[in-house]
Amino acid sequence: MAKSRLTPDYIEWVMSLNANQALREIHKVNEQTKDFEQANSKLAGVLGSTKAGIAGLTDEGRRLGATTAYTASEVTGLQVELEFQIFQLLRRFL
Repeated sequence: MAKSRLTPDYIEWVMSLNANQALREIHKVNEQTKDFEQANSKLAGVLGSTKAGIAGLTDEGRRLGATTAYTASEVTGLQVELEFQIFQLLRRFL
């Protein structure tokens, strides 16, 4: 069972695992969190902003990561790619 959010059901599920399984699951969540933070730092850099300045995009990435087939990190990666494509178009026409 894979869960993407730290809901009470998820926490209860982790508590039902044996110690090794629980540690692997906790490690996986830590890696996902790290990946999401790195993706947001990259997005802030591409936009020439700060992490506080992209709070709305971060929240949207988190929301889409919880409600779609994509992880929050993948959504943020798509945001970075979209911003890059917009930059390329603007550079071409300006």
